[in-house]
Formats: sequence, C-alpha cells, structure tokens
Amino acid sequence: MSLTPYSLTRLAQSHTSCLVKAEGDCLKVTNGEGLSSYIYAGHQQVVFEMVLFPADRIHNKGALDHLILRTHQLLPLNTMCVRPKGGNDCYMAFGAIPLEGNECSMGQVETLLASMSEIFELYRRYLACEPLVCCA
Repeated sequence: MSLTPYSLTRLAQSHTSCLVKAEGDCLKVTNGEGLSSYIYAGHQQVVFEMVLFPADRIHNKGALDHLILRTHQLLPLNTMCVRPKGGNDCYMAFGAIPLEGNECSMGQVETLLASMSEIFELYRRYLACEPLVCCA
C-alpha cells in the first residue's frame, strides 16, 4: 500500500480514540488521554515525534535518564531525547520508518500510534505534576 497523508489520516482515524488534524505537511494525532504526536510522510521515511514533558517538571532526572537507557528498547521504532522546544528543554520520543519504493508497513505505523500511551506511562512516575498541567 502506498503511504500518503490521506492513508495515514485514515489509519489514525481508525483508532476511534484519536483526533487527527492536518498541520502543514504533518498530521497531529491526539489520543484519548490528550497526548499529541506529529507524523510526517516524506519521500524516504515516515517520521514520528511526541513531546512527553518539560525537563524542569522531572523530580529525579538522573533516575529517569537511567530508566530510559534501560528500557527504550521495549518500545520498538522509538527513541528518546531531550531537546529545546519553546524555550525549555523537553523529553521527546521520536522514530522513523524507512519507505521502500514509497511503501511502508502499515503495521509499523500502527505500532507508532499505539506506542504514544505506552511511552508516557512508562516514564510518568517521574513527573512532579499531572501531565496535562505540565504540558499545557
């Protein structure tokens, strides 16, 4: 199946708890818990990015970083980073799926969508506040 913004939108909308909105060349996919990720289908890969939480809202960064290094392999197709966003360092999850001949496994995209909540739940105990208060 050829991967297009339209096919990505249909896939994301098939997750009944997801709200899908086009933002420029990206799709913003928000799950039922209010977590948003951005998905971009380029010519060579599909890129996924999700802001998890601001670094200044973590009560034990050393322990969180250690946990991330020990567990990130549990969530295939994703990795974690800390980078500036809106003037603050933020923990982020991201991933990429290569397109071969402009095709991609829709199962891989499904995995990215399903991982949104899993990633957040795995690390949320290190938040010093409720998620929606932190990320608002």
